[in-house]
Amino acid sequence: MRKIVLFVCNVNRFRSVLSHFLFQDMLIRKDKTVSQEIDVTSAGIVTPERIQKLKAEGIEIQAPLFGRRPPPCVIFYMALIKGLDCSQYRSKALVPALANEVSLIIAVQKDIKDTVLTVYPGLGKKVVSLEELSHTLRFHPLVKEPPGLMPLAEFCMQECDHWYIMKEALLEIEECLEKATDKILDRIS
Repeated sequence: MRKIVLFVCNVNRFRSVLSHFLFQDMLIRKDKTVSQEIDVTSAGIVTPERIQKLKAEGIEIQAPLFGRRPPPCVIFYMALIKGLDCSQYRSKALVPALANEVSLIIAVQKDIKDTVLTVYPGLGKKVVSLEELSHTLRFHPLVKEPPGLMPLAEFCMQECDHWYIMKEALLEIEECLEKATDKILDRIS
């Protein structure tokens, strides 16, 4: 039976997409046999309470929340730095069927793990944060989710689009995944 590793962030357009495609590539480079036994994917989770809080703060939430490509900066820098094409990927929500089907859920940060366990308390040991498997992400302070959780699907030149910041985020996630790979494989075996 194939194992499924799922990376989760809020809207599945930045951190979880980077993790998904980087880890998938690492598995292929590490061992083609292992990569054929493991499916890697990603999803997002945003609670209705968070959406209501953002709306109360006057932040417009773009609809639909899921079903969108990663922002152009993610697509561009993944191709430029790693030679990986994530342009056809579409964000998806972490729904009960997916949550129950996967072998391991890796939340990109501890607060996302807490959200997953709040929404799906029965998942228990199936959920871990990337930080627990490696180290706390040290993103540049400008790397944060944009208002409304999602930027428009245009080249937006937000703060995260600056080359050095996006490169830093990508390489930071890659470093965490490199440190975590053996632990991830141990957890799903």
